[in-house]
Amino acid sequence: MSHTAGGNGAQYAVLDTRDHSVTYRTSSPDAGTRSHAITPTLDGETLYIAHDTGNRVTSVNAESGALNFTLLNIPRAEETAASRSGEVLWVSARGGNAVMRVDLTSNPVAVGDPIPVGSQPESMMLTPNEGTLVVSLRGSPASLSFVDTLALAAFPPVRIGPEDTSLGDLAVMTQNGHFVYATYDNNIPGTGGIAVVDVRTRELIDRWQYPTAGRPHGIWYSTKTPRAVANP
Repeated sequence: MSHTAGGNGAQYAVLDTRDHSVTYRTSSPDAGTRSHAITPTLDGETLYIAHDTGNRVTSVNAESGALNFTLLNIPRAEETAASRSGEVLWVSARGGNAVMRVDLTSNPVAVGDPIPVGSQPESMMLTPNEGTLVVSLRGSPASLSFVDTLALAAFPPVRIGPEDTSLGDLAVMTQNGHFVYATYDNNIPGTGGIAVVDVRTRELIDRWQYPTAGRPHGIWYSTKTPRAVANP
């Protein structure tokens, strides 16, 4: 198991689940970079690590920790999402209000032009057919963005927050790709909650507000029990 260690600079932690030992490895050799999020490939052989300070994404060999390559000039790279084929990587550029498509089959690896999606993109989720990329936006008002991965263009963002001052957060997609559950907040004294959006129609279909003030951050969806759980 691997996890970014953003508080300690350009590092990530490798947790051995057999003996609970922890090893810290370098995610980028360049000073001034800070890791934010990590994504493994389906085969577990490669890790893609986004760095929101340093504006880059690195590809790392999961077994040895060796650096495969570095993608530069991605403003405040927040998260990555890899295709099942391993040929395409999506990166959210929070500092550029855009996502970027990376062609992993080219030599050298090529980063495509920014696709504007809205204010401060972060979480990214691909539908099962990988035709749609859903992106959570951390800006205000709280919204989700939808990208046509074939046309390489985004639809207008779907607002999920009840107030103009609401802020977006993180999101999770159901296993069949039909719905996205996204958290939002309304600053520290405000009331946050969870929004439910139909991916097929790109429409807000429900919203569950917290009974008291709070700032939900992060969300998890169970495939065994039909519910979503947010961490306030």
